[in-house]
Amino acid sequence: ASMLGGCDSSWVAACSSPKDVPLFNASVVAGSSPSLGKADAPVTVIEFSDFQCPYCRKVAPTLKELTQAYPNDVRLVFKHRIFTRHDRSQPAANLAFEARKKGGDAEFFRAFDLLVAKENDALSDDDLARVAGQLGLGAPALACTKSNCHEALIKDMDREATAAAV
Repeated sequence: ASMLGGCDSSWVAACSSPKDVPLFNASVVAGSSPSLGKADAPVTVIEFSDFQCPYCRKVAPTLKELTQAYPNDVRLVFKHRIFTRHDRSQPAANLAFEARKKGGDAEFFRAFDLLVAKENDALSDDDLARVAGQLGLGAPALACTKSNCHEALIKDMDREATAAAV
């Protein structure tokens, strides 16, 4: 989820034309975050996202389509953004990062797609267990969703988002 130049979800009325959008310059580095596309692609989209955010879920297919339509030109980088009201997002993020440990970035994005699918809307323990099964992840991955084993990584990404005013 991102804010366009500092305008939040109420920006539609307040920032109705490009000249009204306040601009800022933020430096965000892709680093070792999960990514789709070529590392040297001329366009890199860095998405700060939350697995429970309905707006993040809506934009996910479009971003994936961009990488598929322009495989040599667009790279998508994922960074987790913590929304405190979304209490099931961090367990889902932990599961996705466990999938990445098993199979790299492609497996992370496979997990992402499954986790943001409509049938997993609640991201309940049962939803996470079902996705873990689809990914061939065992009990350690599910334990990670409860222990928040990737907490440091997730918090680092969230600090980046805050520093970039996202």
